[in-house]
Parts: sequence; C-alpha cells; structure tokens
Amino acid sequence: MSRSVSFVTTVYRTRDLLPRLLEEIRDVATASFSDYEVIVVDDGCPERSGDVAVGYQRTRVLRLPSNSGQRTATLVGLGRTRFELVCVLDGDLQDDPRHVPGLIAELERTGADVVCAGRSGFYDSLWRRWSGRIFRLVRWAVTRGRVPRDAGLFHVATADAATRMLQVALPGDDPLICYVASGSALRSLPVPRRRRPSGGSAYSTWDRLRVAVQGLVRSRFPAQRPSSWPEASEVTAGENR
Repeated sequence: MSRSVSFVTTVYRTRDLLPRLLEEIRDVATASFSDYEVIVVDDGCPERSGDVAVGYQRTRVLRLPSNSGQRTATLVGLGRTRFELVCVLDGDLQDDPRHVPGLIAELERTGADVVCAGRSGFYDSLWRRWSGRIFRLVRWAVTRGRVPRDAGLFHVATADAATRMLQVALPGDDPLICYVASGSALRSLPVPRRRRPSGGSAYSTWDRLRVAVQGLVRSRFPAQRPSSWPEASEVTAGENR
C-alpha cells in the first residue's frame, strides 16, 4: 500500500505497555506503508510514560505540562502530523494496529474522509461497555447520525480532513464531532477490540458523559468555552540522560 501514515497515540500511566505498541505499529507500517511516523503525546503523566519512546525509530514524543485529558492530547498530536493519512489509536493496546490497513482500504473504497473502528467484542466490563454505548448513542444523536453509532476514537483520516477538523476544535472536544462540524464524511468498519493487558482506563465513565454533554453544548452554543491550548514540548534523548 503506497501510502504514508502518521500514527498518534496518547499515554498516561501506560509506560509498561508503550514498547509493545510501538513494535506492533512498526511491524504493520513497515509491511504495509511507504512511510510512517509515530507521535506519542505524554499527557502530563507523573511517571513520564512517554520517555520510554524517546529514541525509537520514526517516533516523536510530545510532553504536555499537565494532564489535559485524552481528547485534548489527541488534538495536540494531530496538529503535529506530517503525512497524507493520520491514524489515532489508544496507548493501552486495546486498539490493534493490524486493523489499520483495513480501515485505510475502507477509506479508499468509500471515498469517506474518516473511517472509524466500530467497537465490537467483549473488551471491557459490562458497565464500561454499556456506558460506552450510552456515550456513543448521545454522540450519534448530537451529530444527527453523522458520527456512526459504533464509532470509537480509533480511526484513520485524510490529512486534509484532520486539518479542517483542527480549525474548529477547542481543547477537550471530541475529534469525531469536530470532523462532522468541519464538513467531513465519516464511516465505520466493525473491528474487534482487545482487552487491556493490565491496569484501568484513565478516561472514566463520567469523563465520557462529560464529553458527550460538552458536544451537545458546543453544537448549540459554539463559542461558550475558552480556546487556550496547552504548550507541548518535543522531548529529545538528551533530556532523559
């Protein structure tokens, strides 16, 4: 597949899982794409989880000064991408990089601007799965069906769609809602999600509901929140010696 891809992942208390994720991305990318990069956004993690990625080939590490939340960290990372396609995936190994070529193939087949991995499988507790469904249902309603009901944050998009999305996004916004707000067409492709190998999610059920309500407010009152972005510093190997 002659495409270049920028991978974006955010990390917070996932220090032990990051090396495996980077290796999985490398294996898929070297076999499937003409070029790639990985942007790791350390979301103000006290353990500085992102430091373990410093020095990995084709990997850039950004550090936020404090915890800003997964959505804000994702948006910051997307603002630093360089290649023709972008891919967002979680840093906890639940999103399998081996599905990325299939998502890209669906993007090319449908002509969509964004293809999301549709959530499937028994990858979380019953409560987490149901709260996730409620969140996605609210988001589907907020966007009048333009964000698919099964869509997770794991997605691929054209660089043009990501650029347009960032022009309307504010800190804390759901990127998928912002893609819709900027005029992009979204599709989904059912993809089995893996169980988290260890630990729990830093993004709680209440955070999910807050983002859903926030999206509703933003859709009705688009200028109700400040637009100050956290300053992301790029980490170099010398800083960790």
